[in-house]
Amino acid sequence: MLVELTPAGHALVERTVDRVLAREAQLLERLGPERREALAELLRELLDDVQDELNVRGVSHVGHEGLDHTGQG
Repeated sequence: MLVELTPAGHALVERTVDRVLAREAQLLERLGPERREALAELLRELLDDVQDELNVRGVSHVGHEGLDHTGQG
């Protein structure tokens, strides 16, 4: 089954994502660069483990490929 967002739904997603990313940036500013990179590495490992588990179950993908830990790609 395919679903599609309405224009209002797209606008809501954009506003919400922007706010979430801004808050995330505020929280991560409290960590120094080395700790942010360590956190990013741990999260990549966790995402890899989740992806491996989903592959066993036949789910094709989780996460956002191509984005670095800042969300910029």
